Amino acid sequence: MLGQRAVWKKQIRADALAKTNNCCSICGQSAKRLVCHDKWKYDDKRAVATLIGFEIHCGDCDAATHPGLALSIYPREKTEKIILAQLCKVNGCTKREAKELIAKAAQIWDGRNKKDWKLQVEPALVRQYPELAALPKFTPPPMTFVI
Repeated sequence: MLGQRAVWKKQIRADALAKTNNCCSICGQSAKRLVCHDKWKYDDKRAVATLIGFEIHCGDCDAATHPGLALSIYPREKTEKIILAQLCKVNGCTKREAKELIAKAAQIWDGRNKKDWKLQVEPALVRQYPELAALPKFTPPPMTFVI
C-alpha cells in the first residue's frame, strides 16, 4: 500500500524487525509470519491522516488490528475466534468486551471511510525514508469494514 514495494520490504521492514528483535510489537511473540504494519494518527476534525511509524505484528495481532479485512479473507469462524482470543490476551479483557472493541472500531472506521482524507508523513520518517515523501500523492482504494 505504501508506494514503492522495494523500500517497504528492504529498508522499512528490516528496520522495524530489528527494532523489535524479530518479535511482535503488540504481544512480543516470535512467529514465522511477521507483518510490517503502518501506524497512523488521525485528526478526525480536519480529516488528516499522518503516518507516524511502523511496527511489527504477528499474524494473530495483525488479524486483531484489521478484523474486517481478516474476516473478509479467511474462514470466518476460525478467524473470529483468533481475533477475539488475541484481543482478550493483549487487552486483558473478556470476549464480550473484545466484541465491543470490534464494534466500536467498526463504527469509527465507517465514519472515517466517508471522509476524503489528506495524507501526511511525520517529518522524521521522511528524513529517514525519503521515498515516503511521495505518500501524500497516493490515493488508497476505498475499503469496507466487514464483520
